[in-house]
Amino acid sequence: MMRLSVIIPGYNTPKESWERCVRSVLRAASIAVGNDFEVVCVDDGSGNENRPQDAWFNDNRVTILRLEKNKGQSVARNCALDFVKGQYISFVDSDDEVFENVYKKGLEALTRSNDDIALFGVRTVWCKEGMCKDNSMPRECNLELSDEKLMTVYGNCLFEYVWNKIYKRSFLDAHGIRFLEWMCPGEDTEFNLRCLSFSPRWSIIDYVGYVYYRNDGSSLSRYLPRYVESAQYKALAWRKTLPCKMAEWNDNIAVRVEWANMWRLHSPVSLMQRWRFARDNRLSFLSKFVLTIVRRFLYIRSLRRMRLRRMYRGVKEWQ
Repeated sequence: MMRLSVIIPGYNTPKESWERCVRSVLRAASIAVGNDFEVVCVDDGSGNENRPQDAWFNDNRVTILRLEKNKGQSVARNCALDFVKGQYISFVDSDDEVFENVYKKGLEALTRSNDDIALFGVRTVWCKEGMCKDNSMPRECNLELSDEKLMTVYGNCLFEYVWNKIYKRSFLDAHGIRFLEWMCPGEDTEFNLRCLSFSPRWSIIDYVGYVYYRNDGSSLSRYLPRYVESAQYKALAWRKTLPCKMAEWNDNIAVRVEWANMWRLHSPVSLMQRWRFARDNRLSFLSKFVLTIVRRFLYIRSLRRMRLRRMYRGVKEWQ
């Protein structure tokens, strides 16, 4: 069994993003475990011009799995989970990257305390606005997450994603934890909440180890999601795990979540489908359509930057 497996799903990711991502993972994994690791890239049915090639990476530690059709991140990750051989497993999105000491620090903490999951900090980068923000926990600790500590992790935007964590393979296999293949968005959160339900031991590391690039129209999977069902399912999982977090949830919130996601850049939902959804749920199609056009063609960078500063403390310039 290898020491570490890193799973990278991608759909129509540009070559330069793939190379940047895989290069950063190879560097970080080599520092942590020498050659005792594997990188598994999953091509989730990309077009011919964006299909990752072995020649892009030129490294025998990188394996490419190909799905014939675009089926979404959850399917891609599950295929890789059934394929990889690592004692520890980490996930990376194909248009992001990791810092060089992330696996070294994570594996050291897991080995030292025999914990099940390591969690580290994240740098979020808003590419168009040229701004970024670092989120991490203030100190290293080993713990079982109480409600209070979980809220602290959640408030720092560190709980809901899988790519800022390292999972012990034996823990996932013992409890049969995999991604729900029908669920999008929210599959990462549901995965982590299911882990939490089995009371894992956590290593929380005071280190920003992952760079999350936020772009309109991310290069990841375009499989048509079931937003309302996903949002409702995630809310129920939160209620079971941390009742105070989702006490006010109702179906109207789920409808608004789906309505907002329908208007994302490169959304697979047609205008006719959006109009019917608006009609059935008594929403204003025309005002949303006009607002989307205005935002798309009258992009005002300074206003977006002001909005980010208002929403997030500690936002700074990024180059």
